[in-house]
Amino acid sequence: MKASIGGVLVDENGLVIERFGLELGDSLREEPLAKCQHPIYELEIFPFLVALKTWRRYLKNARVVV
Repeated sequence: MKASIGGVLVDENGLVIERFGLELGDSLREEPLAKCQHPIYELEIFPFLVALKTWRRYLKNARVVV
């Protein structure tokens, strides 16, 4: 099973500032499955965590909608 994540950072005018997309490696796909049968929460929260780390310089003191 292949899985990928992505995100788009948009400013208040609707302009794209940055974006990312990547395919998850085997360990990132298999670890949530080993802990529970339906890891949808874990898989859906992961791109948010990556976005926070990747764009922290933009998000400091900003209103964020996820």
